[in-house]
Amino acid sequence: GIDRVQSTTKNASKPFNGKTPAQRKADMKSSNPSSNNGEDVTVKAIIRCFDSIFDRSKHIPYRDSKLTRLLKSSIEDGHTIMVGCLSTSNPSHAESDAMLQFFHKCSSLKTKKKPFVVNATTEINKRQPRILTLASQLFNINDTEEAMSMKPSQVECTMQSPPEMVELCDLLTEIQSLKADPLTSLLAGNPSSLP
Repeated sequence: GIDRVQSTTKNASKPFNGKTPAQRKADMKSSNPSSNNGEDVTVKAIIRCFDSIFDRSKHIPYRDSKLTRLLKSSIEDGHTIMVGCLSTSNPSHAESDAMLQFFHKCSSLKTKKKPFVVNATTEINKRQPRILTLASQLFNINDTEEAMSMKPSQVECTMQSPPEMVELCDLLTEIQSLKADPLTSLLAGNPSSLP
C-alpha cells in the first residue's frame, strides 16, 4: 500500500489549519483593513470627525481610528493638509467626485484657534510638591521656601547623575522660566487681556 507521511504540526491535517470561522474572519480583517464592504474605516473616521466639527458637535470622535488620534491637534488648530488620489476613469468617477466635495467642505472649515495661556502660579504650584520631595531626598532640604528658591545651577547634573537629580534640575529650570517670562505672568493674572 501507500504510506502516508505524518504531518509535523497538529493543525496541518485539519481543514483551514484548525481555525474556527471566527478566527478565519479575524485573520481576513487584519490582513485587509479595508474589507469593510470596500470602504476604508480610517477614511470614514476622518469624515465623521470633520462632520462633527462642521455640525459644531460637543463630541468629536477622534478615537475612532489611530490616524484621527494622531491628527487631533492639527485638525483642531487648522493646520491640516489634505492629499487625495483622484481618477478620471469611469469606475472611479463617483469616488473622485465625493473626494472633491469632501475637500471643498474641509477647505471652508474655519477653526477657532485657542490662545495658549499659561497660569504661572498654577504651574509652579503643580511642581512644588515634587520639588520638595526631591530636595528633601537629595539635599536634606525640608523648608519649602529654601527648596523653591533653589536655582538649576545649584544642582549639578552629569551623565552619571541619578534620574531624580536630573528631574529636579528640569523642574527648577521650568520654574525659573515661568517666573522670568513677563508675558506668561501677565496672561496668568488677567487672561481676558488677550488681543
